[in-house]
This record gives sequence, structure tokens and C-alpha cells, in this order.
Amino acid sequence: MRRGSVDLGGGRDGFLATAGIDAAGSAYATQSASAGRWYAAQPCAEPSRQHWFLGAGGSRLHGSTLTVANPRSGDAIFDIRVFGPKGELDVPGLRGLSVRKKAQHFDLTEVAPSTDDLAVSVTAVRGLVAASMVDEWVPTATAKRLTEFLPAQAEAGTDLVLGGLPDKPKRATISVLNTGENATVVDLRLIGRQGTFEARKSSTVTAPPGQLVTVPVPSAGSQGASGVRLTSSEPVIARRPATTSSVARCSGRSATVRWSACPRVPRAPCACSTPTVMHP
Repeated sequence: MRRGSVDLGGGRDGFLATAGIDAAGSAYATQSASAGRWYAAQPCAEPSRQHWFLGAGGSRLHGSTLTVANPRSGDAIFDIRVFGPKGELDVPGLRGLSVRKKAQHFDLTEVAPSTDDLAVSVTAVRGLVAASMVDEWVPTATAKRLTEFLPAQAEAGTDLVLGGLPDKPKRATISVLNTGENATVVDLRLIGRQGTFEARKSSTVTAPPGQLVTVPVPSAGSQGASGVRLTSSEPVIARRPATTSSVARCSGRSATVRWSACPRVPRAPCACSTPTVMHP
């Protein structure tokens, strides 16, 4: 295994970024706080024709930076599209972009300013590209700015499963984007030990094409649930934004996700589909 690291500084709350190649030949990136209490790891994104990100931001209180890289020789041509609650945003200058070897960075607060949550797609028109996104937000008016990787989404589908529900889902939400051409009804069912079951209240949402829809996490009542299953007639992508009370499954045990323990994230072409969080 080959590995290298760089300390990005920051004093007591400094951030250590590590990148390397594992025994299987796969690239990975890790992040950890200098205090050593929490540690997160994720594989580097492979070059692909399509990348999706949900829950991005384009405002001062919640902003995201997209990184697109071409690790191969020659030019790669790609398009960037941005979607919001009212549909696709008309953003000039994001079609027919070119990248060669080095990475390009796109600050959404500059290229697509918006106070709404956003969805972003990166589509390679020629060649393949790797893409990642860094998310920055301020939880409250007096809080410090927090930073984390915004995970890339899996391919769109008509039958999706989201795991890791919070203990108290009263304020938790799910972001859904319809990538198809027609409006679709998305049915949300909870997943428990005995299989899927209906929520306490009927939970369906109509998702027009190209519009980012936000729906509350269904309540399981006293039955308990570990995930949500989403079914639809049109392909959709979905994400449940992580919070400090989120629960992630890691090597068969649970751990509370504390992204605030990692206040700085490197601008590297790395992204993952599921955050992996481990106790020290």
C-alpha cells in the first residue's frame, strides 16, 4: 500500500488529508481531525461519463465548489447542469467546457448563485472526467463555517434504497430529483427488520422532470426503521442530507457522524457514494 499525507494546518482543529493506493490498486482519500477523535475515508472517484450531486448550495450561508478533473491524456469535453426546486437553472458558460490533465474548480456561489438547495450534473461529452464537490455551510448565525465532502450520487433508478436514518427524523428530509422526461410519483416505504412497511402517514411525492423536490423522512412510529425505499416509474436520484445526529453503518456497527470534527476538506477530485465513518 502506498500512501502520502499533508497537514493543511489550522492549529488545534487542524486537518490532515491523506491519499494513496490500496492493495487492490484503488485510489482513496481520507480526512481526520488533529485531535484524533474521528476519522473518515472515501474512495477517489473513477473517471466516468456522468456524475450527480444533490444538496449543493450557491449562497453565502451554504456554498459548494465543484471540481472536475481529467486524469488521462488529451482533452475531455464536458457539460455542467444545475437544477433547483423550479427546474433547471439557466446558467451560461457551463456547456462545452474543456479540461486537460489539470482540474478545474467551479464555485456555485459565483456561477449559479441561489438560496435554494441545488442538484448538479457533470456529463462528459468527449472522454471521461472525475468529479467531486466540497460543501460549506453555517448552521446558525453565530456558528463557525463547516466543510465536508458532498458525496456523489449513484446512478438514477426506479427502485432506490437510502440507509442510515437518524434516531429522531422529525427535521430530517430527503432530496429527490427526477432525471426522466415525464413527471412521476415517488412512493416512500420504510425498511425494518421484517422488511418494508408503510409509514404512519402516507408518504408519496410528485416529482416533475428536472425539479429538485424535498420531502420529510417518513415516521416509523414505534416500529423502528433503518432505511427508506423509493420506487417510481421514472428514474430518480435521491439523498438524505447528513446531520450531526445521523447514523452511518460501518463494518457492522453504528457510529454518530460528526462532520464538524473535520472543518477543512482538500480540493481534490475525490468523491464517494456513501460516507464511511470509523471510531479511532
